[in-house]
Amino acid sequence: MNQKIDLDQPAEATRKLIEFCEEQDYKTTFLDSIKACSLALDSGDREKAVKSFEAVPLGGMGCFNDWMPTPKSGWRFSDKSLAKIAKQFDELVENWSLAMRSLKQANEEAK
Repeated sequence: MNQKIDLDQPAEATRKLIEFCEEQDYKTTFLDSIKACSLALDSGDREKAVKSFEAVPLGGMGCFNDWMPTPKSGWRFSDKSLAKIAKQFDELVENWSLAMRSLKQANEEAK
């Protein structure tokens, strides 16, 4: 089954998550896998995108989303409370995770 799978939603979710992490100066090696995911999506390589997504652990201590962003003076998010910044991070991670899991499922169904 050769099915056209839309990559716009996962690509956009990935870009937004990367942008947020860079703006918040979140230093983690997991960001390398997220960037690899973005590159794979941009080139249309669905399998590599999913593999890069799966290299990022989510949920639990020491995982990518086990992080509390802090406001930085002069940054775009500095006027928001810490709780709002943390909520935005959680929402971005959730959106990315959902988009990538949907892509993974679509890949499996297309086989």
